[in-house]
Amino acid sequence: MARTFGYDPGDVSVAVPDGQITYLEVTLVKTAPEKLASIEGVVFKEPNELAVGAHVTLSFPFSSHGMGNTPEMELTTGADGRYRFDGLSLIKYSLAVSASDYAYDSMIITPSAGQAMVKDFKLYRNRKIKLDYVYQADGDRSFTGGKLQSGTLEWGNGHQGLDFSDGRVEEYEHGSERDIEMRQYQGSLKFQIFYVDSKINNGFYDAGAVTFDSVVEAAEKGYDRNAKACVAGHVYVVKTYEGNYAKFIVKEIGIQ
Repeated sequence: MARTFGYDPGDVSVAVPDGQITYLEVTLVKTAPEKLASIEGVVFKEPNELAVGAHVTLSFPFSSHGMGNTPEMELTTGADGRYRFDGLSLIKYSLAVSASDYAYDSMIITPSAGQAMVKDFKLYRNRKIKLDYVYQADGDRSFTGGKLQSGTLEWGNGHQGLDFSDGRVEEYEHGSERDIEMRQYQGSLKFQIFYVDSKINNGFYDAGAVTFDSVVEAAEKGYDRNAKACVAGHVYVVKTYEGNYAKFIVKEIGIQ
């Protein structure tokens, strides 16, 4: 897979023998001028303001394989909140928009040959939540007795995860064992399991809008790994990475 702006994509299939280095040359052909496309639009900030100084990046998804050398175009929006990228071939692109104190937004997009594609964005302020939790550290499903740990935490949008065994929200590090993550999608927050272990069968469920103390025991079944909406006043029960159980209630959702 070879990608660069203004050229047709170069995709070649190759068989790589075990234990050998395979060298491959790929020749890219310039896209005909009449087939070059553009992507443009306006970036807004909530509630409905023009986003001045938003950072917009256009790159090729999955082309660097984590090596950090993906070709990209980038610009900053002016007073009119507008962005525009010209000279684009008929290729799949990743279009991402970010601004300080706002959750970034992105999409995968493929422009039509010779056409101007219009895509507007709306950025939402970073959200945060406040929660109470109880963690049962001895593998028992009871939340009324045993080796219980409890606390109150604030958790903001970002590359972070909640580890109940440590009782904290922590930044992402390679190999870190976080139980659950939170992601912001525009103005909404969702929870998701960080790491799936089929032996432990970890997961979580939404117990609904019930009082925190009324959830006295974790269920035997009903845990899954699908993302769930973060809802103020709802109680969530988690089977953790260690095979223990935790419950938490979202006390409030606010602006970070």
